[in-house]
Amino acid sequence: MLLKISVIGPAGALLLATLSSAAVAEQLTSSDHAKCMDKSGGVTAEMLDCDGAEMKRQDKRLNGAYQKLMAKASDMQKAALRESQRLWLAYRKTTCDLIYKFGSGGTLDSISASSCEVDTLAQRVKFLESLASN
Repeated sequence: MLLKISVIGPAGALLLATLSSAAVAEQLTSSDHAKCMDKSGGVTAEMLDCDGAEMKRQDKRLNGAYQKLMAKASDMQKAALRESQRLWLAYRKTTCDLIYKFGSGGTLDSISASSCEVDTLAQRVKFLESLASN
């Protein structure tokens, strides 16, 4: 059986890419986020609220991992970590902003951009936590 999928616009392409990596995202984000998204019923405002709550959870984890790394780092490592974090923040903003710049400005764009931010943050958290555990 051949399945044909049509994707309209960059936001649709990003959403498709996000959905295809759903297994990875499920492991990176909290179970509370998954439950919230299930309960949202596909309502944009509720989905964005779920992402906002997950961003707060992930940001707290990010700050914890960052502080743990800074506490054990040499001066050279601290400088490298600060620079890496500064560049990562710029990367996240510019990457996820592309969804708006290339999108049509609809609700799909806002959901895709929000998902981009959550996923990018969760990936960074996992990375810093892995460094901190060494």
